[in-house]
Amino acid sequence: MCKDRATHRVVVLAVDGVIPFKLSLASRIFGTARTADEQPLYEVITCTLDGDSVVTAADYSVAVAHDATVLATADTVVIHPSEAMVKITHPEALPPTVSHSRRRFVRLGNCCGV
Repeated sequence: MCKDRATHRVVVLAVDGVIPFKLSLASRIFGTARTADEQPLYEVITCTLDGDSVVTAADYSVAVAHDATVLATADTVVIHPSEAMVKITHPEALPPTVSHSRRRFVRLGNCCGV
């Protein structure tokens, strides 16, 4: 969970085959939300399962700064639809940090479904 309870932590899990536009949505939506005195309401962090780059549905890869360990700190987890979604649709295929998050009642969601 986020240390500053006034700031809600959103962790975006990027997987191979993600549509680049969709990967940007959480940051654009949550990352720009501010209080009346311009304080951020959300902290948005993007990760991959292993911290390596993901291959997008376009002709390029995207590098991120975090691996799946940051999922354990999330208040909300966003997983966008992708061509690789079949690999992570079964609970046993999810990394333990996501499964643990589900047990803690962390919000799981995606922006603009398939």
